[in-house]
Amino acid sequence: MKTIFVTASFMSLGLCEGTGSGFFDRVLDHWDNGCYELIDRLTSYVPYTCALIAAGHQSAGAFPGVADYEISETFGVWFGQQILSTDEAGMDPDAGLCQAKLLELTIAFFEQGMDDAGTATGKYERAKLREALADVPVKCEHATLPGTVAQLVLELDRIGFGTDHPICGAMCVDVVNENLSTLREFIA
Repeated sequence: MKTIFVTASFMSLGLCEGTGSGFFDRVLDHWDNGCYELIDRLTSYVPYTCALIAAGHQSAGAFPGVADYEISETFGVWFGQQILSTDEAGMDPDAGLCQAKLLELTIAFFEQGMDDAGTATGKYERAKLREALADVPVKCEHATLPGTVAQLVLELDRIGFGTDHPICGAMCVDVVNENLSTLREFIA
């Protein structure tokens, strides 16, 4: 359960911190459907992301880095950029496009730790990884508990607990993790 909250938090941090100062405000203005709805839409991809990471780990046998830095946070930034790239306000990225991006990020993440792609072993490992990830069922639901927790992290970031504050956004994730039982009671 803890993993889904961390993943949702890092997706939200990516969306908040994006590509520089004011990124989130530009995304939210262009989105024009409400902050809660934006975070809800973003974090609807958390179950799929967690399932991809688990399948990738099982296939690769190791983590070649920190998945939530390289997959979840990167996806949050990408999601915001996709919203800004649309001509029409209020449009979120196509679900299939989001799922393809998460699959691409997960493959790239786990391939970092694999043998050279030119070797027979490397080719086999990559094929095995891609097959395992292709079999992951897609489950993306709106209005989830991870989305609500991610909204809390977003609010902490917006009131000054961001990267320019002595307490960085990543510490918000720690605060959330330490208080999961209280959060569950409060939200329920």
